Amino acid sequence: MKNKILFISHDANRAGAQVQLLRLLTLLKEKTTIPFEILLKYDGVLRPEFEQLAPTYLWQQQEVKSSGLLKKIYRKITHKPLITRLQEKHFNIIISNTLTNGSLLFELKSLDCPIISYVHELGHHLEMYTNESELQKTLQLTDFYMVCANI
Repeated sequence: MKNKILFISHDANRAGAQVQLLRLLTLLKEKTTIPFEILLKYDGVLRPEFEQLAPTYLWQQQEVKSSGLLKKIYRKITHKPLITRLQEKHFNIIISNTLTNGSLLFELKSLDCPIISYVHELGHHLEMYTNESELQKTLQLTDFYMVCANI
């Protein structure tokens, strides 16, 4: 059976990590026959470009302003069908394009496949775009890491 990959981007905004992921996915589509699909945690202007490459899902349809119990109920109602659809896809691996996807990785652990986190962020970016709880979830759920390096 051929590997099937779920790539996750924290959003579809025009920024470094997202553009880099688009380039990688474009090469993957052009040069291989590896099947993949894309999950965007949040929407953005690059979504049509992701959609041209592979089936693309949007995790956050809209931001819920409330907190606590109401937000948890909303998440369960809206994400249950998407989780079920993703489970039916039988992915072999998840590649998350950031360290800031901790809560999303927690929701996706039911897909029961290894998680690779691609680390782009430096310390000051982590402080700006995530919190300790999110980062700890990512670290606990990640099986392998890919990192940028100057060799």
